[in-house]
Amino acid sequence: MQTTDPHRDSLRRLEPTASSFDQAAGLGGEVVAVGPFRVIFSRSSENIWLNQAMPYESLGSSEEVVARLQQLRQLFAERRRSPLLEFNEPLWPELPPLLDAAGFVEDGREPLMLCVPADFRPFLNPAVAVRFLSGRDTDADLAAYRQIFSQVMELDLWRSTEDVRVEVERLGGRCHALAALEGTPAGTGFISSSHAVAEITRVATLPEARRRGVAATLTTFMVQDRLAAGDTLVWLTAQNPEAQALYQKLGFRLVGDRLYYRANPGS
Repeated sequence: MQTTDPHRDSLRRLEPTASSFDQAAGLGGEVVAVGPFRVIFSRSSENIWLNQAMPYESLGSSEEVVARLQQLRQLFAERRRSPLLEFNEPLWPELPPLLDAAGFVEDGREPLMLCVPADFRPFLNPAVAVRFLSGRDTDADLAAYRQIFSQVMELDLWRSTEDVRVEVERLGGRCHALAALEGTPAGTGFISSSHAVAEITRVATLPEARRRGVAATLTTFMVQDRLAAGDTLVWLTAQNPEAQALYQKLGFRLVGDRLYYRANPGS
């Protein structure tokens, strides 16, 4: 795993660790080792984003990697899951052609962005109020979080509002952020942290509330919370050029792409 990228030390901090896999297992996931890869399977959902593989150790020879990728496909098939593999391209530049050779196809790439405390430039719109959800919140607030994210992303990660509550309680709070614009729920975010590295996901703003500082205020709130807790690096992926521009204004730097590969069913 070699890179000449000037951000290589920070990028390596984004890689999963043994403790992160232990945490996934403790939260009800199944972690399986397949050569240099690790797979996390959800025991309760077939959602492709909850069942995915990632490189974890030095890859080895091309022949060995292709063979292991075929094993991955079989493993997903046995569990009736759709194969998904994601990774940060700057750290694994040799992996894409091997995935092609094993019958995987690139399904997407997103700009990978990092922010350190010295670069962070907060933005707050006084009309936007942001807070973290807890298990004590009302069904209406939890339902708003689910509805906003599902509507904007066209992806429902939860079967019910109660599932949102269970997830919030399991993670202990300070993860699920809900933003209200002039008192009306308008945006969502999610932040998780391990070894002083925080990852932001699930940033979604209702169409009618966009360009009013909801996403920027929401992101600022989450970043400030983690920096105050001692985190020294925050990362995310931008879904489109508009999102990338917003995060750059907050001090995030573009350092490469995060790639997503799925198995080609015809191969």
